[in-house]
Amino acid sequence: MIIKKFLTQVERTPEAFAVKTIRESITFRRLYRYGCRVAETLTPDMAGERVALLFQHGVDMIASLVGSCMRGAVFVPLDRTYPEHRLVYMLENSGARVILSNSTNFSLAERLARQLEEPTPIICIDRLPEEARETEPPVLDLNPASLAYILYTSGSTGMPKGVMQTRGNLLYYVRNWIERFSLQPGERMTFLTAFSHDGAQQDIWSALLSGSTLYPFDIKQQAGSRLLTEWVKEECITVWHSVPTLFRFFVDSLSPEDRFDELRWILLGGEPLRDRDIELFD
Repeated sequence: MIIKKFLTQVERTPEAFAVKTIRESITFRRLYRYGCRVAETLTPDMAGERVALLFQHGVDMIASLVGSCMRGAVFVPLDRTYPEHRLVYMLENSGARVILSNSTNFSLAERLARQLEEPTPIICIDRLPEEARETEPPVLDLNPASLAYILYTSGSTGMPKGVMQTRGNLLYYVRNWIERFSLQPGERMTFLTAFSHDGAQQDIWSALLSGSTLYPFDIKQQAGSRLLTEWVKEECITVWHSVPTLFRFFVDSLSPEDRFDELRWILLGGEPLRDRDIELFD
């Protein structure tokens, strides 16, 4: 199970950074403890139940995933930039029993909850006291065929559609990603994909299970091409993963003096690749 693999990595590299953003960072040990606090707020009968996650890119987002998985819940990532009526539909359609969020998104979570037919509690995970009892949840032996998460399409051509993924498939894809690109402790990986997209889970769990450091950057909220460029340089990113459109945006912002000697993989997907994209590698 994927959470067992994460716990193994925590034991191997407890003091290494698991997540690092422009404003915050957290080690594998602290992320595990944060995940335990999140899991403790979810009742033991949440295994197989839907938990909605409403966050911006950052530590809280990753901790919500870890905590949900510890309880065996099916997580439903929400894109906070979607129209509210679309998010309400996703919450109702998925049957989410609880919404995990943080202070930044709490007011939005409250507005969404007020529009739901059934009362749905909201847990603000960054307000959980750090000194709270951190009972280690039991590692559940879940069937690989059980659901891991539900992602929703944007709904731009109609109603959003839920796409379900099993735990076995998630672990399979993540293992392939780690092995194919030789990901290991000390790697520094971008996380630029929208939380509600399938590629986000690949980025997140590949980093957490390989001992790499994940670098979330919300391109929608942190505007400015030079900010992204300087961030990639300063943090010595080794693995870039994005859609081709974002890669073009990044390359077009570069000056002749920009160098990225540590960057060893540029992984593009999710959109058609053009001939010019290949040329940009040079």
